[in-house]
Amino acid sequence: MMGRKMPVINLGLSGLQQKGYLEWQPPYLDTIRIKEAWDREAPATLKVTPRAKTNDTRYWTEY
Repeated sequence: MMGRKMPVINLGLSGLQQKGYLEWQPPYLDTIRIKEAWDREAPATLKVTPRAKTNDTRYWTEY
């Protein structure tokens, strides 16, 4: 549905399976089971501070 060919999808899924992110019994896509749903190299905490104050409702009312 996204314009990807099955060999490309299978290659991506195989790579994720080899890294331990999912279990899969090829070629059946309905057998995919996600084991780990986050990126191991990603930082554990988000280092972005919100600009809006906690009581500032402008975001929800003006946009």
